[in-house]
Amino acid sequence: MSSQVFVRAALAADVDAIRDLLAPEVEAGTILPRVVRPEDFLVALLDGEIVAAVAMTRWTDDVVELGSLVSARPGLGLGRAMVQAVLKKAALEQFRRVVALTAIDGWFTRLGFRAHPTAPWALASDRPVLVTASDDCLDAAVGWKASTVCAGCARLGRCRQH
Repeated sequence: MSSQVFVRAALAADVDAIRDLLAPEVEAGTILPRVVRPEDFLVALLDGEIVAAVAMTRWTDDVVELGSLVSARPGLGLGRAMVQAVLKKAALEQFRRVVALTAIDGWFTRLGFRAHPTAPWALASDRPVLVTASDDCLDAAVGWKASTVCAGCARLGRCRQH
């Protein structure tokens, strides 16, 4: 008998479980440390246990970031389920774009994401970067992320997320 995965908004009672899921990835440097606020996360439950989590962080009125995607059970499709849940929630909340800053861009490409020509860390660094005018809402959001988040990040010099 296979168990069903249930995805829902995180609750205050889920904070410790989310922190526990994030901790090894933060330690490994694959995701950035963050304050865990339940209102920012969706969680996946399998047999009553939280086995995956993903954050949704609003950048602007039009753009939300999908981040801190973690799964305790690789290979079960939990990552894909979490991305689909974020896309659904973002559409319901009328966001025009969902952004995923990631070092595993091939995986996200297979889920329908495409690369933006400018990474926020590149804008926040000392190197000049040209930004396209092809998507005004996304370009503005990338600029916001660069100036408010990336510029102050301790990992800015090493970041290569797309």
